[in-house]
Amino acid sequence: MDNQMRNAIAPFGIAVLTVLAVTATSSASFAQAGSTGGTIGKQDKSLSGDDGTPVPPRNTPSVKPAPTTSSFPSTIHLNEHNATWGDWSATLKRKDSNIYEALWNKGEISQMAVTIGQVSMTIERRDLSGNINLCRGHYTGTRVPGTSKASGEDVAVCALGAATNTWEASW
Repeated sequence: MDNQMRNAIAPFGIAVLTVLAVTATSSASFAQAGSTGGTIGKQDKSLSGDDGTPVPPRNTPSVKPAPTTSSFPSTIHLNEHNATWGDWSATLKRKDSNIYEALWNKGEISQMAVTIGQVSMTIERRDLSGNINLCRGHYTGTRVPGTSKASGEDVAVCALGAATNTWEASW
């Protein structure tokens, strides 16, 4: 190659060398900046965050919740016995959740909050209408497991006095 040709190519060669030197220095600078503190985060991670390790499937357990003590029946039949006042019966019709309206065989209407367990039954009674002897009562009893029957005692406090009774319920 003659001198004239070398002189014509020389400025391009210097420019190319300068670009290569700047590129190499810049890449080294960028690599150095991130590596001074060691490795941060997982290595070999894809953009989606997957590092290639198999992730077990997220299975929700198929455990069914424990059954409630009892679902509430739409109707309950209640018989109450008192040595002085005689026998009373009521049909309890479910109004909301565990709240029932009881229509007594002698015309009174009561509101009853009923709780039925696997081996127990309780009722809270509040008379809404009837004769002047409106009552409040607390019924506690035992449920025959696996059946729709319970029995026990109640104490009713009424306008004209209190009474202890026995009762049976079925649904």
